[in-house]
Amino acid sequence: MLIKVTKYEHFNKALPNWNTPQGRYIRTKKQYKEELARANCVPIAEGRELAAKAKQAGHRPYTLSRKAVEVIQAINNTKPDKHGKVTFSDRTIDGMREVGVNLKRPKDLGLKGGWE
Repeated sequence: MLIKVTKYEHFNKALPNWNTPQGRYIRTKKQYKEELARANCVPIAEGRELAAKAKQAGHRPYTLSRKAVEVIQAINNTKPDKHGKVTFSDRTIDGMREVGVNLKRPKDLGLKGGWE
């Protein structure tokens, strides 16, 4: 999307960290460029170059492995008990580990239970 700005005093809703309910208030061209840099925006020519490099590198969309899909289906098919708690079988837990699921509870939460 190409945005051509001729009058720099405006409210910009595309930029993060709004300072007004209408959006980010921009006063000058210098401030506009600073805000774009803070938001990690790049000029259109550089963006096209980055897109062309990614296309040349043969970037393929991410897909799940068959094993990951099977583990997700097994988890979705698990029914909770009458108290609403779900217990997984050892095979499901091993499958989750093979796929790369982190089963360790963070230490800083201070909660009891879970896998260690």
